[in-house]
Amino acid sequence: MSFRDLKRQAWLLELGAGVIIILGCVSILRMGAKLPEAFRLLSLPGRNALTEAGGTLVGGLAGPLAFSMAAFGALSCPQRLRRVTTLCVVLVGFSLALAELWGGGASTVSVVGGLLPNSDARDYVIEGARLTEGKDLTQLGSSRPLTGAYMAAMLWLSGGNLQVAVSLLGLFTGASFALLLIQSRRQFGGGAAAIAFFVLFLFYRRFLGSTACESCGITFGALGLALLLDGFERRGTLEVGLGSICLVSAFNARPGAFFVLPCLVLAIIWHWRGDGWRSLRVAAVAVCCMAIAAEANVGVFRVLGTKEGVLFSNLGIVLYGTIHGGNWTLAYEQHPELLKMPEGRRAVAAYKMVWEDVRKEPSLAWTGAIRAWGDFSMNRHGPFSYVPNQALERALLFLAVLGIAFAIHGVRGRSDSCLVLCATVGVAMSLPFAPAWDSDNMRAYAVTIPLFAIVSGSGATALCAVIGRFWHSLRPQAATMGLTPATSSGLLMSMAATMLLCLYLLPVLVRFAFAHQDPPVLRRTDGHAELTITIKPGNLLRIVPDTAARTYLPDVRQSDFLQRFGYYGIMWHEQADYLRRLVPHNPMFIIPGSTRLGFIVVRQREVSPGERIHLRGQVHNVVDGDFFVEDGLP
Repeated sequence: MSFRDLKRQAWLLELGAGVIIILGCVSILRMGAKLPEAFRLLSLPGRNALTEAGGTLVGGLAGPLAFSMAAFGALSCPQRLRRVTTLCVVLVGFSLALAELWGGGASTVSVVGGLLPNSDARDYVIEGARLTEGKDLTQLGSSRPLTGAYMAAMLWLSGGNLQVAVSLLGLFTGASFALLLIQSRRQFGGGAAAIAFFVLFLFYRRFLGSTACESCGITFGALGLALLLDGFERRGTLEVGLGSICLVSAFNARPGAFFVLPCLVLAIIWHWRGDGWRSLRVAAVAVCCMAIAAEANVGVFRVLGTKEGVLFSNLGIVLYGTIHGGNWTLAYEQHPELLKMPEGRRAVAAYKMVWEDVRKEPSLAWTGAIRAWGDFSMNRHGPFSYVPNQALERALLFLAVLGIAFAIHGVRGRSDSCLVLCATVGVAMSLPFAPAWDSDNMRAYAVTIPLFAIVSGSGATALCAVIGRFWHSLRPQAATMGLTPATSSGLLMSMAATMLLCLYLLPVLVRFAFAHQDPPVLRRTDGHAELTITIKPGNLLRIVPDTAARTYLPDVRQSDFLQRFGYYGIMWHEQADYLRRLVPHNPMFIIPGSTRLGFIVVRQREVSPGERIHLRGQVHNVVDGDFFVEDGLP
């Protein structure tokens, strides 16, 4: 048998194993498999929305720690098994966390009852649904067109089933994490990769099961970083170019530390400095790829968006708060007239105010920047603020400092050091424009969370090297263990190409070429409303009596729904109070589609998959999302 036949056979075996892993994860989601209570994986704002039992360490970290150890075991497998076992650990962990959410009926800021999208997450579902119905993005969706486009691709692939769509979001994110971990293992060792997975999981579990833009940002951020690490290691121009496209796409979907991009160009020039003119050629390729990705974002905006939309329209509001000693709400407090303006005019007005204030008093820019740097470095809103344990948060911060020192030490000899250092400088330069106090536990830095994870992992590797050198019991060069390549550029590039097609091409085809879904129709007349909507599997939630066997979507018991509002009940108390009035009547909630309603509440009934129903009721005005309530309910 030839080498090519052996390679094809190994590829087919890996493909078969991947299919089995996905089927296993589907089984976990369908059956609602659960871990013991002490090993809960899910993180909720308010942290005890699911259970009051267990301390902070047991209730918040035991599960992620266990799966990080499992990831270390998977990454220690022989090379031919490493990709499959790593993917298995990551996807099984995600599936168990998602089953935990669906089996708890808990509410967060972005998810209500374990399924219903809320706040920004609902807006992205609405924008995605509009594209599947043959409509353009709204003015709100046009400010971040890639996020709505990505959601449209997931909804189309799932046939409009929201539960399947959020499962696909987790699948793609898990695959990108697995590829990054394998690459990290190759360059920093298995322990470093396991720590990186721990950090990634702690951040992403907050968004697992929701449709927030962080899923898109961290997915392409992890994939782009893996490609760049691989490209710097192999000195491959194509990998660097494709990684640059993924990174720019991630920032366009979830804006954050944009200054990482020019710093990346400097890292390329430094890394290829010994190859003469090739350093400039590779840098030029990276710049061209960044420009292509930026223009593609503008193209999606022009093709799918509305003329009234403005890209990154909230940047001026954030800058106003930075220079004047507040947060993003300060501009609205001091200039309430901004709230009455359309989004496009509001953005222009905010930029003008910032420019005029800085022109009159240039020191505002420096004082704002120093405040942002100090807040981040003093860890009041630091890079690991989402870790639910202060001692562990400080330990990760210490490892990150060691990782940066390790990169400085190896900047002349290691392929990854200049990349890590330049990206870190880019994050620091971005802090005044995306201050950590506005980031809501680092949400604004979702794209660069993989970088923070890698830096912490490399710090652990450096610590092992120092201890080994001191005690003469470990190898001095623990970071350069001569590991054989664990992943191929072909696999990384194939994954990146597939994901980019889902981000750019598929949404355009969904909007203009494929068959459209039947749109919901809402008519309001004199205090009454009529709604016609298609009910699809995975798009509804039923409140059932406590006599039911258990909570698992689509059925949520009354007590579970009412007792597990968590932080949602504090932040959106008007919505929560209204829901408390409705729940005793055992209503059924339907995903609002493109209606721009917060919730659609109807009486319990038997519905067939794909059934289109006509409803009569009223629309009640509630903060951040009106309720359509069918006649017969309060």
